[in-house]
Amino acid sequence: MNRYMQEYHHFDGDHTVIFNIIEINEERREITLAVSNQGKLTQAAYDLKGDMSDPYFEYGIGGADKIPVNEFVNMEEKQ
Repeated sequence: MNRYMQEYHHFDGDHTVIFNIIEINEERREITLAVSNQGKLTQAAYDLKGDMSDPYFEYGIGGADKIPVNEFVNMEEKQ
């Protein structure tokens, strides 16, 4: 499945953070994302956890939030 630029909205308790997938590297078990947080856009890479059929990455202070990759959606299809 092509996951390029699929999107996920996460409320961190104060603000909504938007993640867009840029790349998933299964060999390195790493996901690269565009992260929009409070009007700032950054690129970040996170280690993938879990198995590759249901991967997630940890976000926030101390990795407190588990963000499931399978819950990202193609925003063009959602409209």
